[in-house]
Order: sequence, then C-alpha cells, then structure tokens
Amino acid sequence: MPGAFSNDQSMIATQANLTHSHTPVELIISTDALVLKRKNDSQILCSHRMEGISFASAGEHDTKDYIAYVAKDNMNKRACHVLSCEANESLDVITTIGQAFELRYNEYMQTQRQTNEQHGSFKSSDHDRQLSRKQDENQNRFLSNNINDQQQEIQGRWNTVKDSDVYKENWFHGKISREEAERLLTHNGDFLVRESVKIPGQFILSGRCQSHFKHLLLVDPEGAIRTKDYEFDSIQHLISYHKSGQIPIVSADSELLLETPILRVK
Repeated sequence: MPGAFSNDQSMIATQANLTHSHTPVELIISTDALVLKRKNDSQILCSHRMEGISFASAGEHDTKDYIAYVAKDNMNKRACHVLSCEANESLDVITTIGQAFELRYNEYMQTQRQTNEQHGSFKSSDHDRQLSRKQDENQNRFLSNNINDQQQEIQGRWNTVKDSDVYKENWFHGKISREEAERLLTHNGDFLVRESVKIPGQFILSGRCQSHFKHLLLVDPEGAIRTKDYEFDSIQHLISYHKSGQIPIVSADSELLLETPILRVK
C-alpha cells in the first residue's frame, strides 16, 4: 500500500497531512488493531486499536483502489486515514477489516460468557474489580472502568440492530450483494439498506451520489450504529435523521444525500 494521510475530525482540513504520502507500507489487520508498518525498515507508523475505529470504507470508480478508515489517536483525536491498495485489492482489504471487527466482538462476548459461568452474577462489586483486573491482562477485551456496564451496553446495541424492526422497513433489502444493490440505484439520491453477505451482523447503506455508488458500513466494532460523525439509536433513526433533515452523510471522499428510498419488491 503506497501511501497514507490523515485529517483531524474537528474540521475539514484545507490541506492534508502528507507526511507519509507515497510511502510503501504494510497494513497488519488483527482483532486487536490496525497497524501500518513502513516496508523498507518495518517501522510502525501508526497503530489503531479496534475500539478506536469508528468507520471504514472502500473507494469506487476513480478511487476504487483506495480504502479509508476513521480512528482515534493517542490524544483521543479522530482522523481519517486513506490508503492506496494494489490493483483490485481494496474490497478484500475492507472485507478483512470488517471480519476482524466481527471476530473481536465474538471473542469479547465468548470471554464474558465463560467468566459469567465461572463466577456467577456480575452484581458483586468484588467480582467487578476482578473483571477489571482481568480486562487489563487481556487485550482482546474492550477498555472500560466497569466491564459489566460495557457488556450490557454493547449487547444492547447489537440487539438493537438484530432484533429491531429494520427488517420490516420497505427500504431494507436483506442479504443482497453490492452488485445487486448498484443495479437498483438508478438515480442520484437513491438509497437502500442491506445486510452484509460476507460479514455477519453488519448492515450497509448503499446509495448513489454524483453518478457514483457509495457503500457505508453502519455498525462499528462496539456494535454501535453510526456514520463517521454521529451515533444513532437505530438504523431507522439514522435514515430518518439524514433523509428528513436533508443532511448529507460525509465519508472519506464525498457526501451522500439520502433522497429516494428504493423499495423492496414483495
């Protein structure tokens, strides 16, 4: 991957930070973090833990060989990182990142189930302290001062996605492919929501903007429903907020305006 750059979330920068532009790098994807290493000497240029990543997307058309992700740095500031991939590899890379998100969540939930079986109720304050100490020792768990509260919060968020009425919405098309979605989006402003074929539990907003297609992942690594800048209670809330308010969804290289929902054929 030949290059990377970042922008602060607090503003749309007039000039990008091109410190490592055109630097050949290796992207290491794990359930713990995304790590960028310089190829010639293996120096780590940046490392972003999964819980700090809130958005990831692959490019299309003129930018089809690019991927972008938004992550917090060590100063808790959010930045957008853009990578140029080898030809025709961007979709595989973004899919692998999505799978890493899913695996991390599954590992976390499995660990909590095992702990719950061994120690019983989470109500004991002593047990909460034991869980907190174990959390520091295991990098596969999410960082939190109260593991029980975070487990309930994350589980609740995922249940919001899986058990909500999104399946009943007429703009929800179920498990259709990227190509099938694009065939349905015939005009600028058209949009639909679909369930990922490759990533269990992931939902994707597909839309058309300036004759280009956008496919945005809606569920972040913590199970929250969000765009790059905002978090929502449900997918319906996200769609309603952006459509009724005519507020574009800002991604790495464009804005997606939700105007016309493409209705599912019953």
